[in-house]
Amino acid sequence: MQADAFARQNPDFSEAIDYLREKKFNEIRVAYPTASDDQIIQHILQEEEEVAMDLLNSHHQVNPAAVFYERAKNYGYQGSKPQEESPKVQQMRTLKKNKRRSASLNGVSSSGKSSLNSEQVIDSAIGDLASLTADEWAIAERDSLSRYTR
Repeated sequence: MQADAFARQNPDFSEAIDYLREKKFNEIRVAYPTASDDQIIQHILQEEEEVAMDLLNSHHQVNPAAVFYERAKNYGYQGSKPQEESPKVQQMRTLKKNKRRSASLNGVSSSGKSSLNSEQVIDSAIGDLASLTADEWAIAERDSLSRYTR
């Protein structure tokens, strides 16, 4: 719900995430020149998922989409401009979509309703936050809040 609302208010959300990923990729490439492209991409995607999980589990109720959008701005993102998508960003986007698709296929019950747990929802994180259904977002919020009420 929060991610959907954020994406509606910020239609350039996916461009901001792509920008952030590209900057992070270049930053890691400089720091670790012997790392493969795949290693860097996996590192970036894993970091995104960890940050999203931490934010969802925090008592501050911070929207991960808003945090990543602000991070993109901190890296110099200035709003929607026609930008060529790099092959690395395309590869990260494809990996996130495939992971989300896989979770969706594994998380649909016979009634057709999603039976995803919060971990699966978070695994589809950041680049796809804006496309989470209200049910999936509610599951993630409920599960993350329940950890603090036990």
